[in-house]
Amino acid sequence: MNGIWIHSQDRKTLVYAKRIAIERFKEHENNRYLYRIINQVLYQDNADDYDVLGVYTTEKRAMEILGDISRSIDGLINKSNKVFYMP
Repeated sequence: MNGIWIHSQDRKTLVYAKRIAIERFKEHENNRYLYRIINQVLYQDNADDYDVLGVYTTEKRAMEILGDISRSIDGLINKSNKVFYMP
């Protein structure tokens, strides 16, 4: 299995994800840090191309979701329904 289909948290995007990462970013409206799970499509020195799959208030929660995705990949290898829905 080369990737996994993931339905984004806002349910507006269906992504075939191959490289999933957690990224910390600053929310300027509330001046706080949040954590987003992204599918990194292309990485170059000065440019990033990625899909935001979900946003979480703590790194711990983002890590839990990343773990869920990992376990889902293991469970989906031999099943026909290969989509993970972001909580």
